[in-house]
Amino acid sequence: MKSRSCKNKGMKGQKEVAEMISKMLDIPLGDIKITTAGVKGIDVEVCESQKHKFPFDLEVKRVEKLNIWAAFEQASENSDLPAVAFRRNRDEWKICLSLEDFLALMAVNNLRGDLV
Repeated sequence: MKSRSCKNKGMKGQKEVAEMISKMLDIPLGDIKITTAGVKGIDVEVCESQKHKFPFDLEVKRVEKLNIWAAFEQASENSDLPAVAFRRNRDEWKICLSLEDFLALMAVNNLRGDLV
């Protein structure tokens, strides 16, 4: 895949993730910032007034083969609360975050037994 196609695929992925966050968490799309492909920094982040609904800063990867360690390191360079959203073609979105952050999220939302 050529560089332009890769960037377009990445931007499409960022938009998909932003739309999911908006729809599922009732955050206006205007309150979600998407970084232009190729620019260093967080790919998808919500504005400060909406951080209580979605505190993570996302690195978004839409690739067939992913080095999750490198992706998480990239996310961590730009955020205090990093996460990586990723998917392959014809697959659902997944998310990677530290176990500590995941458990804190579970505790804050009192989800210990609600998922079973």
